Amino acid sequence: MANIRKIENKKGISYKITVTHGRDINGKQIRHYHTWTPPDKMTPRQVERELNIIAVEFERKIVDGFAIDNRQSFAAYADYVLTLKEQTGAKLRTIERYRELLMRINEAIGHKRLVNIRPQHLNAFYTNLGEPGIRKDGNKAVACVDITALLKGKGLSRNKLSALSGISPSTISAIIKGKRVNKAVADVAAATLGIKVSAIFTIKENSQPLSVKTILEHHRLISTILKQAEK
Repeated sequence: MANIRKIENKKGISYKITVTHGRDINGKQIRHYHTWTPPDKMTPRQVERELNIIAVEFERKIVDGFAIDNRQSFAAYADYVLTLKEQTGAKLRTIERYRELLMRINEAIGHKRLVNIRPQHLNAFYTNLGEPGIRKDGNKAVACVDITALLKGKGLSRNKLSALSGISPSTISAIIKGKRVNKAVADVAAATLGIKVSAIFTIKENSQPLSVKTILEHHRLISTILKQAEK
C-alpha cells in the first residue's frame, strides 16, 4: 500500500507518495517516489480525494511495471537485459561475449542513470575505444629464462605445474617453447613457482586500439539495451 507524507515549506504544501515494490541486486527493497502538489483552489476534501486517486494509480503503475524509474543506472538495467536474454534462450557464448563487452561499457557509463545518458557520452566512449592503450588484456608475455631447467630445479614436471596452477598442459608447453602467452597466464605461472613475473618473463605491451569491428560490437550492445529500456 502506498505511503503518503504531507510536506509543508515556503513553496507551499505538497505530498510525497512512496511505494515499496521489488528488490535490487543486493536484496534491498526498492522504493519508488512521486510528489504531487495540489492546485491552490482545491478544498481539503478535493485534495484528499484526488490524492487517493493519484496514489492508487501510481501504485498500480509500479506493480504493473509501467512507471518510469528515474534512478536506475545503465549497469543495473544492462544486467537485467542480459539475464532476460539468457532466460529466453540466447546462446551461452553470446551472453559471455556481451558480459565481456559490458566490462568496458560499464566503466564508462554504467554509473549513469538511464535517463541521463546523452549522445555525447556515447560518442566520447566510442572515441576512447579507438585510442591506443585501451586494451587491458592485450599484453603478452614471453619466457626469458630456461623454464625446463627452472622446473627441474624445483622438482616439478610440466603436468605438475599445470595441476598446481590450473593452466592447461598445452599452454605450459607454449611457455616452455618461448611462445607468447597472455600476461594473466604468466602472472599465475610465476605466482605458482613463487617467483616474480618480471624475473622469468618479458612483458610486451599491446598498444594497438580496438578494431572497428569490436567498437561496433560495443555500440550494438548499448543500442540493444537502450532500445529495450525505451520499450
